[in-house]
Amino acid sequence: MLYFKYKYKYKYKNLFKMNVIEKYIQLFTQLKMDESLFLPDGQELCPADGSRTLVEYARGLPKESYQYIQRIKLKELICKNANVDGQIELHGIARFKLYWKVNKGQAKMTMVQVLHSKNGIIYYLNSFWDFEYFTKLCEIHPELKKIFQK
Repeated sequence: MLYFKYKYKYKYKNLFKMNVIEKYIQLFTQLKMDESLFLPDGQELCPADGSRTLVEYARGLPKESYQYIQRIKLKELICKNANVDGQIELHGIARFKLYWKVNKGQAKMTMVQVLHSKNGIIYYLNSFWDFEYFTKLCEIHPELKKIFQK
């Protein structure tokens, strides 16, 4: 089993030497996405959106989310991999700081994602963030309310 941890000052490696979780993190923090990183019918869980497929998640980020985000900063990435019955499994936990686009001041919050991949494809992604805290941010910055109005 291989275990590695990056904290605060994450330096991206050559894109071709990165594992799938590192590739996802790099694109996510650059406000980009590549749906080929995901198992099409894999699941994503989100406190606001509920459950959807990973392809819906990858396609939805640029259309629904990135327009409201000023930047995403990786704070910590922990990955652990194992060879399970000949399949390379990789588990990752990433902690981010999200900075929302607001008219005045700053709106930021912490988000944690748990990812699971097999043989270079992400099978599962679970996002954790404090929806109650986001609701309080919406009271301070009403322009954020439009993010989850569908």
